[in-house]
Amino acid sequence: RFRAAAGGIQLRFFPARPAGRFRLRIVILGAGQVGSSVAENLVSEANDITVVDTDAARLRKLQDRLDLRTVVGNAGHPEIL
Repeated sequence: RFRAAAGGIQLRFFPARPAGRFRLRIVILGAGQVGSSVAENLVSEANDITVVDTDAARLRKLQDRLDLRTVVGNAGHPEIL
């Protein structure tokens, strides 16, 4: 396991799983440059991705490009998560 903090987001990387075994449900907090890049990489691996951000326009652009869910809101508030 490896941890990296980038752009205020803490990421955990786990060893690759065998293809076709299961889909991961991943929540990404923040749709900035780092969050968008992480989402793009994880969507390409057939995971269920949800991105949370306060900027609805940024989320709309991301959703137009990628197959993922978005939530508009402040990820610091438990009711949003």
